[in-house]
Amino acid sequence: MREKAATRTARIERANQDRPAGLTLLEVVLSIAIFLSTLAVLSQLISTGVRAAVRSRLQTQAVLRCQAKMEEILAGAEPLAEVSEGTFEDDEEDNWRWSLSVEPTDTDNLYKLVVKVWRRTEDETDLSFVSCTLTRLYFDRQAVAQQTAESGQVLESDRTRNNSNRSQQEGQAAGAAADSNNTTTSSGARSR
Repeated sequence: MREKAATRTARIERANQDRPAGLTLLEVVLSIAIFLSTLAVLSQLISTGVRAAVRSRLQTQAVLRCQAKMEEILAGAEPLAEVSEGTFEDDEEDNWRWSLSVEPTDTDNLYKLVVKVWRRTEDETDLSFVSCTLTRLYFDRQAVAQQTAESGQVLESDRTRNNSNRSQQEGQAAGAAADSNNTTTSSGARSR
């Protein structure tokens, strides 16, 4: 048994001496394939991350532009009228557009404002297409002030008429009182 073990050990040693040191071609090809597939996966992850960062930046820009346009409308810098497609003055690439929808509600002088901002692209399915819609109720104080001023003028003319009517009534009442005083005085004189 010892001889068999020694023979086996000798054969293994001879086989190791005949074989050159290093890697076989199969091992090299396999390691390159693993490396390239890992590299492809990592490049896809990087590409997806970059696209998500660009889309996030564009979406943030859309929200900020939408809020700014709504504030301009509420402040009176933009007219309170329907706009189907407007442009932004600060957009050098001329990609950003906006629209305004003004819808009356059941309440007088209360309007539903809908501002939509979008980035115009060649392909609507492109990842760079983003939009933002902002809805807000707007109470038109200027219309109320104008209505109040108009009704105030009417009220002022009513007051003038009422004052003249009151003066006439007071004059008539004073005249009637003077007549009754004269009658009382003359009655009193008769009774003496």
